[in-house]
Amino acid sequence: MTMPESQKWSSEQIWGYVLSTLQQDMSKANFDTWVKSAEVMSFDGDTFVVGCYNDYGRDWLENRLKATIQRMITGAINRPVVVEFKLYNQDYPQTVEADAEIDDPKVDQAS
Repeated sequence: MTMPESQKWSSEQIWGYVLSTLQQDMSKANFDTWVKSAEVMSFDGDTFVVGCYNDYGRDWLENRLKATIQRMITGAINRPVVVEFKLYNQDYPQTVEADAEIDDPKVDQAS
């Protein structure tokens, strides 16, 4: 699946596509154990960062699915990306949602 160049996918839409495809291709046990809890943390156009809740999940994804996920995202957005797996609250303390709150103009940052 590729998208028209004029259309932009959000990082959440890209990750949703990856998850739905992986869910079809993997056993339910592996998907539920290793993939389901991972979440997109950021995407700057070149690097897609996926957050994991423990070392085991991060290492499993890194060693078994990194190349597959990179190919899927590259195919979807029609340009190369690098996928990184990080631990929440260690390697990458802020989530996408926290960043969105900071960038929200309705939030009064002059406290």
